[in-house]
Amino acid sequence: MDSMIFDLDGTLWDSLDVVADVWNRVLSEYKGSIGEVTKEDLRGIMGLQADEAGRKMFPGLDEEAQQKILGQCYDAECVSLAEQGGRLFEQLEEV
Repeated sequence: MDSMIFDLDGTLWDSLDVVADVWNRVLSEYKGSIGEVTKEDLRGIMGLQADEAGRKMFPGLDEEAQQKILGQCYDAECVSLAEQGGRLFEQLEEV
């Protein structure tokens, strides 16, 4: 074996505070036509394919609009997580 892939998010750290903040900043650009998201909303789409996440998060929009907004959220999320990271889970070293 020459490499290993490890899922950091939800395994070593909790990024939901950062992610919810970023998504809400992106969504605020839509001038209230899309409501705010909560950490529970985001938990509900973890692990879903983008098309499924779009339908769940923005059911009143067509698929093209859903994917456009998701793309903006995902891009902004990556930038913020690279800068801020998430909150490491307690007892991480022991685990």
